[in-house]
Amino acid sequence: MEFFMMWFAAVFILIIIVVVFHCFPNRSQQATDDTNNRTHGQRGLDKSFLKTIRVVQFDPERFKEGLECTICLSKVKEGEKTRVLPKCDHAFHMECIDM
Repeated sequence: MEFFMMWFAAVFILIIIVVVFHCFPNRSQQATDDTNNRTHGQRGLDKSFLKTIRVVQFDPERFKEGLECTICLSKVKEGEKTRVLPKCDHAFHMECIDM
């Protein structure tokens, strides 16, 4: 009986370890993959496409209720450079959207 309990506990612990490693991938490997993707240019928009999005200086008269950059979640101040999407007129800090 005691042998069976020890064997069962060992198998149970082994199953938990396998599930944890399978469900939660290695974070350092993910960071390496993200870095490799960035250095090989596989993330974000092409620079040629970014150049097609117009750049304007923020004017509070144009946005009566103010403007918050949805990338960094901070308010856009008067005179800051923003990129404005053509169809919907959403504006973002130029530095934020260019990342």
